[in-house]
Amino acid sequence: MSLRRFGLVIASVLLTSCGVESTSNTPPPNTLNPPSAGKSNEPDPPGTATWKDQAKAAVDKGIRFLREKQDGVGWKFSAKAPNPDIGITALCALAMMESPRKYRETDGPFMSKPLEWLASSQQKDGSIHGGMLATYNTSVAVLALAASGNAAYKPILAKAGEYIRVVQSDEAEGYASGDRYYGGVGYGGDERPDLSNTQFAVEAARAAGVSKDDPFFRKAATFASRSQNLSETNDLKDKEPAVGNDGGGYYAPGVNAGESKAGMVTLADGRKIRKSYGSMSYALLKTYVFCDIDRRDARVKALLEWIGKNYSVTENPGMRQEGKPLSEKTGLFYYYLTMARALGAAGDGALTGADGKAIAWKESLAKQIVSLQKADGSWANENSEFWENSPVLATSMALNALNACLK
Repeated sequence: MSLRRFGLVIASVLLTSCGVESTSNTPPPNTLNPPSAGKSNEPDPPGTATWKDQAKAAVDKGIRFLREKQDGVGWKFSAKAPNPDIGITALCALAMMESPRKYRETDGPFMSKPLEWLASSQQKDGSIHGGMLATYNTSVAVLALAASGNAAYKPILAKAGEYIRVVQSDEAEGYASGDRYYGGVGYGGDERPDLSNTQFAVEAARAAGVSKDDPFFRKAATFASRSQNLSETNDLKDKEPAVGNDGGGYYAPGVNAGESKAGMVTLADGRKIRKSYGSMSYALLKTYVFCDIDRRDARVKALLEWIGKNYSVTENPGMRQEGKPLSEKTGLFYYYLTMARALGAAGDGALTGADGKAIAWKESLAKQIVSLQKADGSWANENSEFWENSPVLATSMALNALNACLK
């Protein structure tokens, strides 16, 4: 079943640069007020710029910020970092290519140099990285190179796609189908894969040309099922942490507390389960979409119900923890990026909230992201976990999320 036919009807992540304000051709500051609940479908008042117009202006402003921060071929996490970063560079280049202006290599060296550098960074095994986070960096590099449409990168993409297939934890690494990590993809090795890397890997594998019928996707769906709080379909029978039944997703199916980024929750019967949370629930949805899991599947139905009940654009739902200020903002821009690309890949449909009303997710998410943009065109998270206080990282993710809203 194609991604277009997935046609969801909903029933109910990444790794700083000091911001220097741009004074060149800067659009006037946006006048949007942040939506309180993120569910407003009210149209813009007559005579004002539409949400799409304001989102496009914010994208232009954000891209200008990134242009100022480009260091030679690519982008760094911070002014103190010695070299450009593969993942950051790929996300920045992708944001530019998928923007409404559709920048390409023919527009100048600001696009051609980073893409050429990504391609030249491919290792003998097909991976694309600079010495760390091999699988994650390969995945985002593939997305950027594929988006360029440059035929010269096809052999590189094919080799990278094969690397992603090989690095999956499966029989070749001694895993049996019943092992809890079977089918998952981690940061580089086969030890303790996670849903975050897996969702990037399945998207990149499709972009690299791996056939949707390849066993890679069936195995990835098995891992995804074990990263969902749905005992009906999750075959893990651990006593603690047990598998819940709210339908949401979590980081990984391991039994160590450190593998549950949102922590644990205690049920009425005293059992502890891994807490479902927003960014991983959307990562789970994206994994199911790219693995061609039908929307009528019980796993997808339960997941979409959780997403509808917990929809928010002001926080990463499920991450709020008592006594931890700003915990609800943990990984907020990764959450925006994952939400937008997951729902965008799933296709147009009526996203229904807990109140039974349709949610215009593109509009509400875009308005919220625009409202958070700083005067210099950048974004940054006041919660510094996962490096999101880096303006370059947060801006690249915000732009990619906005681009998905504008499609």
